[in-house]
Amino acid sequence: MEVTRGFCYGVISNGENGNIVKGTWRGHWRRRIVLLLWVAVSSQALAGPQQGLLWRVDDGRGHVSHLLGTIHVGDPRVLALPAPIREAFDASRTFCAEVRLDMASLAGLSQAMLLPAGESLRERLDAQTWAALLAVSAELGMPEMMLERMKPWAVATLLSQPRMAEPVLDLQLYRQAAAAGKALCGLETTGEQLGALEALSPAQQVAMLRSAIRQVPQLEQMVEKLIRAWLARDLAALERLSAEAMTGEDPDMAKAFEREVVIRRNRRMVERMAPKLAEGAVFIAVGALHLSGEEGILEQLRERGYGVTAVY
Repeated sequence: MEVTRGFCYGVISNGENGNIVKGTWRGHWRRRIVLLLWVAVSSQALAGPQQGLLWRVDDGRGHVSHLLGTIHVGDPRVLALPAPIREAFDASRTFCAEVRLDMASLAGLSQAMLLPAGESLRERLDAQTWAALLAVSAELGMPEMMLERMKPWAVATLLSQPRMAEPVLDLQLYRQAAAAGKALCGLETTGEQLGALEALSPAQQVAMLRSAIRQVPQLEQMVEKLIRAWLARDLAALERLSAEAMTGEDPDMAKAFEREVVIRRNRRMVERMAPKLAEGAVFIAVGALHLSGEEGILEQLRERGYGVTAVY
C-alpha cells in the first residue's frame, strides 16, 4: 500500500494460487490474484467529525444503514472487528464494497495491466528509474519479464503492497456477507477504477511509479503507522500521515490523482449509494480515507440531506 498525500492504494489478495500475468511470482507474490482498490486521500481540510470508522446513515424516511471506513490490509488487528462493527454488519441485509469482489470482476484485469503489444515499460523509463525498479522488484520476487509488459501505474500498485498472509478486511467482509446470504453489490466496476488511473497522463503514471520505488524501503513502517491510526479511528491522523508521505512528490501527479481518483470516484460512489440507502439495512465498506474532506463521502451525504452520525 503506497501512501502519499494524493493517494493510498492497495491490492486485494484472495489467498488462492494465481498468476497476475504470464509466469509466476516467487513466495508471497505467487499466491496473489489482483483486484485493484484504492483508499483515495483528499488533500483538503477535514469537514465534520475527525474520528470514527463506523457511521450510521439515516435517510429521514425510516431507512437506516451503516458506512464503514476500511483499511486494505490483512493485519490480524484489523480483521478482529469490534462488537459495534460486527453487530451492524450482522444486522444488514445488503453488503456493498467499492467493487464486487468476485471472479467475474477480475475478468480482464490482468490484460488491462499490460502495455499494448510491442511496447515495453523499459522504453518508457529512463535508465536510472529502470535500474532502481529492477533492484526493488528483485527483492520482492517480481520477474523482469513481467515488468517489461506492465503499465507504470500497475507496477506502482504492485510495489506498494504490504506483505501479509491474510486476505484484506474488505475481502473478508465480502466473503462473510456472501456466506451469510446477504445481497452483494459494488459501488463501481473494476473498469471504472482502472479508468481513473488510465486517465493520468503517461508522465504522471511514471511519476507515480518513481514514488512507489522510493517508498518501498519505508513501506512496512508506513503501513504500521496507518494501521495504528485506523485502530484509533483517527481520520485526521490518516490524513496527516498521507500528507507527510507526499512531501517532495510530483505536484502535478498529486493534483491529477486527486481529481481523477479521489473527487470523481467519491461523487460516483455517493451517487451509487443512494438507491441502496433508500432500501435501508445496507452495510457499505469503502476505504476510510474516502470519508473525510469537503469532497469526502461523509460531507456529500450530509449535503444530500442524510443524517450521518458516528457509531464507533
